[in-house]
Amino acid sequence: MIPFSSVESFRAHAPEIAADDSLVEQRIFEASVMVHASYPDLQGRIDAGNYSADIAELVVNRMVRRSLESSDVPSGIDSLQSTAGPFAQTVSFASSRDGNVFLSSQDKALLRGPRRSGRAFTVFPAGGAV
Repeated sequence: MIPFSSVESFRAHAPEIAADDSLVEQRIFEASVMVHASYPDLQGRIDAGNYSADIAELVVNRMVRRSLESSDVPSGIDSLQSTAGPFAQTVSFASSRDGNVFLSSQDKALLRGPRRSGRAFTVFPAGGAV
């Protein structure tokens, strides 16, 4: 399996992330495995010239960046609100903020590429299609 990014590419994408190179390399590997598993035809589209490798690289770099960004919110929690009086607190739990790589809906749309629906048609409420 060919990784879609490199440590050097990630450093150019997110210079403010101060993670160790070995951790960045491991996260790039994990993100690339996830992309390969979710879109098994992607490498073929890149090789055929039907898809830009730069987009796949951007998606992997974004995945790695999200997994390495530090947060003031405890692991597993997406947001935390507190109010002093009358003592209110709101906690929103997230399924993907535990340091793992994940594909966002925007990433999936980028990897999927443009949709081709064939032809347009209209359905009338009374029935029939044109």
